[in-house]
Amino acid sequence: MQNVQDIVNSHFNGERFILNAYATGEFELDSIHVELMGTEFESDLVNSSAEKWKGYIWDESFINFSDRDCIFKFTALYDNGIMLEDDVTVYIVRDFYWMLHRGF
Repeated sequence: MQNVQDIVNSHFNGERFILNAYATGEFELDSIHVELMGTEFESDLVNSSAEKWKGYIWDESFINFSDRDCIFKFTALYDNGIMLEDDVTVYIVRDFYWMLHRGF
């Protein structure tokens, strides 16, 4: 049986990467920037509530991503100058059945 965490961190080729970050703590957050490492794709997340930041990264070329890890680097910049980084890895699954139901 496949590990639940493996399923959560797996995406189909061609999907939009929906990005969410939750920031808590005593300092105010100025911005969160996300880079898809090894590519030119990046996004500045938008503060959608007190602690939640959201955004997305997508390009038509993502349909060609398959059977590979993608690393997203999240960089948070706080009002006091502190910068924190965190990497999140997702695996891209090539699934031809899924492509038959996707409208491009």
